[in-house]
Amino acid sequence: MKKGAANQPDGGKAGGALPTGGEADLVRRLTESMLADPRTCHLGEPLLPSREAVGELVELIRHLMFPGFFGTRGLKRDDLPAHVAALVGRVRAHTH
Repeated sequence: MKKGAANQPDGGKAGGALPTGGEADLVRRLTESMLADPRTCHLGEPLLPSREAVGELVELIRHLMFPGFFGTRGLKRDDLPAHVAALVGRVRAHTH
C-alpha cells in the first residue's frame, strides 16, 4: 500500500477499476455532481484547505445533522435554535 493509503477512502487505489451495474451509475452521478459545481471542485488546485480544517468542518456538520448525538449531550428543544445558530456561525467562519 502507498504511504498514507490507509487514510484514503479507496485504500490508496485511486484510478483503479470502476464498478459495474448500479454502483457504476452512482459513481457516475456523484462524479458529475462533484465536477459540475466550481464551489466544490478544487481538484489540482494548490491552495486547498488543510486536512485539519476539513476535519473540523466535517465535525461541525455532523453536530448540525445529528444534534445531541455528536457534540452537546442532553440538548433541549428550547436550546436548539441557539445551538444551531452557534454551529452555523462556526461553519461560516470555516468557509469564508
